[in-house]
Amino acid sequence: MPFFLEQCEALIIDAKRWDFLFTINAQDALSITKKWIQSYAIYCKKLNEEIVKRMNLDQEKIDLFSKIVIDEYKNSSIVSELAEIRKFNAETDSGLKFIHICHNIGNLPKRWFIKDDDSHPDHIFNNFGRSIAREERVYVLETIKKTDSIEIISLRENNTAAVFDKIKYIFSQMRNSGHNPSVIFLPLELTKKFVLDHHSNYRILKIDDIFSLKIVNSSNQWPFEEIVILDKTAGLWTYKPINNSEERVSVEITPEEDNESTMKILVQTTVNYSIVKPDAVKKVKFDISVVPSSP
Repeated sequence: MPFFLEQCEALIIDAKRWDFLFTINAQDALSITKKWIQSYAIYCKKLNEEIVKRMNLDQEKIDLFSKIVIDEYKNSSIVSELAEIRKFNAETDSGLKFIHICHNIGNLPKRWFIKDDDSHPDHIFNNFGRSIAREERVYVLETIKKTDSIEIISLRENNTAAVFDKIKYIFSQMRNSGHNPSVIFLPLELTKKFVLDHHSNYRILKIDDIFSLKIVNSSNQWPFEEIVILDKTAGLWTYKPINNSEERVSVEITPEEDNESTMKILVQTTVNYSIVKPDAVKKVKFDISVVPSSP
């Protein structure tokens, strides 16, 4: 319908050229046609909505989109690099405090979940999985920041080379203590400076020719100023399966109660992250509030 309206508008603009085709002037005739198209478009939209309401959901489509969410979550989640993972055990884990990471999103068109619909909203469902993975990283860092038993190392240097040398020194000390640091949380502005100095490629911070650290960067949506150097054995990630699923993340796609034309999706995980080896993680804080400068 938008196509026909656009064409009609174009004809109206140049209506005088078409007067010979109509018994009334072309502009009036084309304006009447435009109004008819608009009213018919509204009728067709309502009719389509009524048809969709009456059509059955396709379970294969629902399963497909659920799988897209879970697959993207697995591709995006780095929990296995940040902590030791285990499934909830009622006998040993009843005292743990669990949090619920979830997204409950409604107003999804029902037609997406009908067998013959040719829509391709895969990218939307991919984002549902990625968002859970992002919040996992936030939870890990916030837990580390709040854990008082973790050593805080003050950093007075404000030049990139000195900061990098400090990171290398901390890494070496942790290795000498029997730990295996593998991840570093970095403010993005600092990562950019390391890239300029050829220490990093945004994903990996190269310590030397043998060792490197996976970088978890800050972002505009997730700002932080600390540096955290982590051996994954420092923390334990315990997850509670939901709805008899063995997956860490549960996906439920169901009709909305108050609208027969729309669906909703609930993506959720129930987890606890606890520090079990505080000496296997180091927090580095700058004594000054400015981003380190280049030498």
